Amino acid sequence: MSDDSTTQCALFPDIFPKPVVAQFDQPEGSSDGGALLLKAADHSLGLLDELTACRQERRQAGKVDHSLGELMAQRVFSLACGYPDGNDSARLAKDPIHKLLLNRDPVEGNDLASQPTLSRFENGVGVKELYRMSGALARTVLRRHAKRLRKRAYGVTIDLDPTDDPTHGAQQLSFFNGHYDSWCYLPVLGFVSFNEEAEQYLCLAVLLSGQRHGGGGRGGVAATSGANDSRLFSGGDHSCAPGWRFRPSGGAGLLGFSAEAGICGGDGQKCGAETDRCPGRWSRPPVVPQERKD
Repeated sequence: MSDDSTTQCALFPDIFPKPVVAQFDQPEGSSDGGALLLKAADHSLGLLDELTACRQERRQAGKVDHSLGELMAQRVFSLACGYPDGNDSARLAKDPIHKLLLNRDPVEGNDLASQPTLSRFENGVGVKELYRMSGALARTVLRRHAKRLRKRAYGVTIDLDPTDDPTHGAQQLSFFNGHYDSWCYLPVLGFVSFNEEAEQYLCLAVLLSGQRHGGGGRGGVAATSGANDSRLFSGGDHSCAPGWRFRPSGGAGLLGFSAEAGICGGDGQKCGAETDRCPGRWSRPPVVPQERKD
């Protein structure tokens, strides 16, 4: 037993006939057992494989101890478990649950990648790879809901929400923003909703400097989100593609077009800014009256 372990103790000795004994000196313990559900979810979605496929292996094969897939999984699972700092990997490298997430033996398996290795992995991502990874995330979200809705979506709305991310120090792209009265980044998050559903789902994120006004370009957002790929919901038949509508929550001028502007169908044809629905594309399907049975 290590010196910093907790001494065992008896709980509720006067309530139960037998004491409840709690021990916290187990040598291989972890507080991230719930992360196994994340692995099950990724097994169904295949998101990590999609993201890894966007990266190019530029390292010498003889000097590689951790594959790109393992590094991607280690970093994503760490972030999902509440460890945003790369320095946390020094402790998580020996964590049995995090080893198990990478298909390693939780006790006898090799340790995970160190902080310097993860830093090189993150800093080695180029602009083109980031663009491909953003598209992979958006396609994964849309593919999941296309399956959920059985490709029967008559309207898809993407809400673009800029949000301030305060910075401390001299980070790159950190500028003073007068609206938020702070030094910050100004990332734009994209949330997608289907038909008339109130639930929204995160599908893309674009990091902008603090001096930007939340505008990254409508065309870039449309291409990254996969809005032009109507086959996800129409089975390849563009004649029955759903209507796509972009709704910037920041109001008119956020992306250089009005809040009611949209894109109809898979051909990217722009709808009128004064209309709320795309004729023939955005309207709800007709309700067929059922025969009354007495």
